[in-house]
Amino acid sequence: MEPKAVASRPSRRRIVGGSGCEDDRSGTVGRVESGRLSTLGRCYREAQSIGEAGVSVRVLGVVAGLCAVLAVAGCSESVSGQPEVSGAPLTKEQLFDPCTLPESVIASTGADPATKDSNPFGTPREAFIGCEWDAANTDGRWGHFILISSSSKSLEDFRTNDYFNDFHDTKVGDRAAFQYYLGNNSPPVECGFSFDTSKGVVTVSAKKYVDSKTTADPCVFTLGAVSKIIDSIPR
Repeated sequence: MEPKAVASRPSRRRIVGGSGCEDDRSGTVGRVESGRLSTLGRCYREAQSIGEAGVSVRVLGVVAGLCAVLAVAGCSESVSGQPEVSGAPLTKEQLFDPCTLPESVIASTGADPATKDSNPFGTPREAFIGCEWDAANTDGRWGHFILISSSSKSLEDFRTNDYFNDFHDTKVGDRAAFQYYLGNNSPPVECGFSFDTSKGVVTVSAKKYVDSKTTADPCVFTLGAVSKIIDSIPR
């Protein structure tokens, strides 16, 4: 008897734009889903010497667009400039926490609220708070990872980060926004929208699964997601 053929499934592996780095991730705490990857976990591990291979997939697969939110080249967090309140930089406690967004809001973007990763950076970051969700089947038979973060860094830090390119000042509703692509892929595979708010710079970014065969502009999906989230983003 010949073995039955097994239908292939779209890979959710993600590779860092322009770096060749890739990582492994688990979708939920305590369970590893083979083939599912986020963005910079392994690069982050190599740069920071965190963990050992096979010890913690959650630590290895931790960062969807880590360099996107850490600003400045590579995986460094050493950037200057912070929004200020009454002359003092925002503390982490004063930043907007995207993990508190209602499940209904997340679901409206096409992401599955049950896939929430409240530790997308692997280890706590002094100047960032973030949450990530998986939006399957939002790019043909493939999908996107949505990362929402807030930071005490400034928009100028984002503008001077050479990981970002093709900047545009735009508006979403009545809100001023800063739109850009992440990485050097051609065509682009990741897009971000950043907002300067009273609770830090809030960024919504989305990246295609690494094996996506579509040429769709990721900013189209990201803008759609931002439009669903915008009323929940602080001013």
